Amino acid sequence: MDFINDKAAVEEMLRQSDWGVMATAGGGQAYAVPLNYAYVQDRIVFHGALEGRKLDEIAAQPRICFCVCRQTGTVQDHGGNPCHVDNWSVLVFGRAKLVTEEARKAELANAFNRVYRPEAKELDAKRLAGCAIVEIEIDEMTARREVEAKTTFWRHVAGREESKK
Repeated sequence: MDFINDKAAVEEMLRQSDWGVMATAGGGQAYAVPLNYAYVQDRIVFHGALEGRKLDEIAAQPRICFCVCRQTGTVQDHGGNPCHVDNWSVLVFGRAKLVTEEARKAELANAFNRVYRPEAKELDAKRLAGCAIVEIEIDEMTARREVEAKTTFWRHVAGREESKK
């Protein structure tokens, strides 16, 4: 299969959704958790509790896979033809880390907040202290879009500009 190296197309898909699934394998057992996210500053960013399994998994093994997908059409009548439904999906491979530096935490938390509420004011220190901010540094993104039974594939590797096949 041929991949198109078009980071902007993949980023647009990431911006079209606000829920994804992060998969980890830090505890020796695969673990996948749906979460609300934002794509900001070339990273996947999410927030959550200050402790819990997500953070334990990331601490044990920061390498993750993150998936976002959307069905954009309805299932077509088979009529002897292969099943088809318009859809797209993105897989992100990278490293997740808890953001501990206060200025960076505030920057990412506010950027996340403004994705959902552009008019939002800066979050105060008390609110920031009560939540964890995690950023996923992206190593590679792959995407697939199927429209009218025609499939297109993208792949972007961070730091590389050449196409991948």
